[in-house]
Amino acid sequence: VVSVDSDAPESVHLCEFPKADEYFMKEGMTQEIDLVKRTVEMGRSIRNKIQIKTRQPLSEMFVKTKNNGEDAIIKRLENQILEELNVKKITFISDSSELVSHEVKLKYNLLGPKYGKDVKKIAQYISKMPIDKVEEKIKGGADIELEDVIIDGKKVVLSADEFFIESKPLGNIAVEEEDDYIVAFNTTLSKELLQEGMVRDFIRHIQNIRKEAEFNVLDRVVVCCHTSDEWKEALTKHLDYIKKEVLADTLEFDGKKQEENKMKIGNQEIWLSVTRV
Repeated sequence: VVSVDSDAPESVHLCEFPKADEYFMKEGMTQEIDLVKRTVEMGRSIRNKIQIKTRQPLSEMFVKTKNNGEDAIIKRLENQILEELNVKKITFISDSSELVSHEVKLKYNLLGPKYGKDVKKIAQYISKMPIDKVEEKIKGGADIELEDVIIDGKKVVLSADEFFIESKPLGNIAVEEEDDYIVAFNTTLSKELLQEGMVRDFIRHIQNIRKEAEFNVLDRVVVCCHTSDEWKEALTKHLDYIKKEVLADTLEFDGKKQEENKMKIGNQEIWLSVTRV
């Protein structure tokens, strides 16, 4: 740099480390990033559990945060979250009851030794209590008094640690709950969503072929393939998108079924070749 700018320092390694300019600091940015990161990580955790890859688009995700301010952050950064998780839209919810059913259960390994056969009496009483009130006390760590259950002359009082809450997703919903945050996906896959997933897989294989052939990143190509009618329908529907993504001048469906071009995408055998123009 010194050879073209006499005022430049002799070496960047001999310079003082730059000082932060508070003018460019945005208050709360770290918290915003942490919130988005948490949301995306919870979404990825769901995909791992239900074994649906990120390449497969999903129609809707549900989000519950702790307050309206956090909702506003999610709304403002919605596009980044949707892109990261490959989902079409975000719907905000107020609590998990819209997505899951909850059942309060006793920890019999703790209560059995204490109350013996009387545990059944306790379980019957708990089953008749309003579940929302019991759940609220458990989450708050409060003791629960069983007004009408007397054992050995004493009213039974159970601690929150002697319960657990079992959640069962409603319908085709997959849920992740963490520290009062909720992220969930609608896992229903329509024909259109499945086709989009097929197209993404197809593009990935073409890009791998380009890379293995050491094509230049800007090289135009011709793609030839032989597929089932189901795949041909999906690829034809998204033809312009595929050509744009892989820089293809044409996508031809009369490709030859040669062993060296044979590959498997999911459960489907496809014959695919990519030629530089």
